[in-house]
Amino acid sequence: NFEEQIRLAHSMKGVAKTIGAVALAESSEQLLIAAEQANEHDCKHFFEIAIRNLRDITPGLNQL
Repeated sequence: NFEEQIRLAHSMKGVAKTIGAVALAESSEQLLIAAEQANEHDCKHFFEIAIRNLRDITPGLNQL
């Protein structure tokens, strides 16, 4: 569902920017663009990158 992907990618991008998670913000932006274009291949690609970026920052978030 591209509408849901757009909403979630937009939210993730905003939160990532707020906390200074640059790589996550960038991959979320790319995911958002892909979802807006209904590009399933790119959505899958950038979703995987965003998840990796999220996993990279999760240990630091858990310490807050």
